[in-house]
Amino acid sequence: MAIESKIVYAKTKSTFESLKSSIPTNLNPIVFIEDTKEVWTCGTYFNLGYPSLLVTEENSIVNITLNDSIVSLIATGDGLSIRKGTGNRIVFNSTALSSISTEAPLEWLSAERKLIHKESNVVLGTYGPTSQIENASTFQVPYFSVDKYGHIQLAGTTNIGIRDYVEQRAPSTINQNKSLLLSSNSGLDSETTSSEKSTATYNNVLGVLTIPGGLNVTGKTNMSGDLEVTNGYIIGTLQGSVTGDATPKIHADLTPKYGGASLNLYGHVKLQDEFSGIPDASSSNENPNSLTTEKGIAASPRLVWNTKTALETLVNSKPSIGSILVGAQSLNINTTNQVVEFTGAHGLKINLVDNKIQLNAIQLSGKNSLGNTRNIDDSLLFGDDFLVSVDNELSLNWLEIE
Repeated sequence: MAIESKIVYAKTKSTFESLKSSIPTNLNPIVFIEDTKEVWTCGTYFNLGYPSLLVTEENSIVNITLNDSIVSLIATGDGLSIRKGTGNRIVFNSTALSSISTEAPLEWLSAERKLIHKESNVVLGTYGPTSQIENASTFQVPYFSVDKYGHIQLAGTTNIGIRDYVEQRAPSTINQNKSLLLSSNSGLDSETTSSEKSTATYNNVLGVLTIPGGLNVTGKTNMSGDLEVTNGYIIGTLQGSVTGDATPKIHADLTPKYGGASLNLYGHVKLQDEFSGIPDASSSNENPNSLTTEKGIAASPRLVWNTKTALETLVNSKPSIGSILVGAQSLNINTTNQVVEFTGAHGLKINLVDNKIQLNAIQLSGKNSLGNTRNIDDSLLFGDDFLVSVDNELSLNWLEIE
């Protein structure tokens, strides 16, 4: 790198000094030096502000320059050296130490002029078990003795005993859920435990085991308390009777999994507002999952009401007897379940044929004094030769002569 500019800004004076010889003749640049706060031009240094100290090194001689004064430091002998450090630092190196006062665990070796760490009573080697001890009640662990300086004074091994069981403490009286521990590996590893806690918790005060993910039980399970299901279902086959205040929920299904219309299964029918045809007959199949088990369908209250209304409309639309005219009088029939009796008299007979009232009359006729036939259906008068009693009994009348 050569200086060819009229104005130069140098970070250090030493860098500028190393490049000063590259300045062309008659260039005479103006050089601003940052570390010494000087300006150089035409072969002369000019101080800016306060006088500054400058440390330089040349041929193992350290020069200290202050304005126009220069102090040179030269090391003599083999036990001492001197050099320039960073900035204006001066570094002295001495190899002429003959003795150092030490305390344990340090020691000075005069012959070798070396400071060393004393040997301890610890035997060189590796301590502690090198492999895992399984199914054991005791195992070895490293044992160390350390002084106040943190140095090992004694090293060895010792046997540690552990119980073959988990020690049980007195039941807790704190009302809180505590996590259960899990196996450290897979479910097949039943001989190891770890500090990994599960989401399952147990409250000793309430005696409540909480398992968020559910409980899988194989085999017979005996339960002496109540089984309460919240926001869920009991799925599977139930055996026994439902007593108490249990109220069946709506669980009709198009499939026969609840038993359906079976003669041998207690199923649940589906209420339906309309039937598209005649309901299927009940099945004798005892398998609730069989496709031959008919679906249980029953009439809903709405269907019963609609049927009642339809029957009433049908009955009201049929012809009916509102009144019966008898002579100049009429008999009104306007009361529900009203009973009307018909009695035939004077040759009139009343019969009920095919739910119809049939009237049959007897035709009466006779001959008058002229020998002509005469219809006497309307009226018949008896002369003095006949008597009509209070009970309307007719008898001959005659005159008794004494």
